[in-house]
Amino acid sequence: MADAIALLKAMLPGDLHGIDKSLTEEDTQADAPWGFAVYRVSHGNDAVWNRMLESIGESIRSRLELQSRDDLLVRRHLVAVDHPATHDRLKPDGIRVAFRTWATEELKRNAAEQPISGTGGGIVESSEDIADGNPT
Repeated sequence: MADAIALLKAMLPGDLHGIDKSLTEEDTQADAPWGFAVYRVSHGNDAVWNRMLESIGESIRSRLELQSRDDLLVRRHLVAVDHPATHDRLKPDGIRVAFRTWATEELKRNAAEQPISGTGGGIVESSEDIADGNPT
């Protein structure tokens, strides 16, 4: 819960300016999503993992609703990266590599010339090929 509270504090009204700015850049699709990627590196308790994802998602939703930011609410994605075969016990450097690989693919997918589907503000399970921690 402390992490969810920290996330809420980070989403103060002025802090959303960076999200607004990145979503309105001319090389970004008009309906491109924004959000967070959460990497699971310990696979001992599914119930705790699911509660954490729900808590983060609810915290984001509540804050955006309080700020009347429905425009951001419908475009938010919480990407849950849960691949035990490749991420179990992954160290910070490995997570960083996995995230950079995933983020690069997401930027390509959300470029203005590429169609995008699947927006809608939920938790998205990442695909194995873009979240395996191996740079391409």
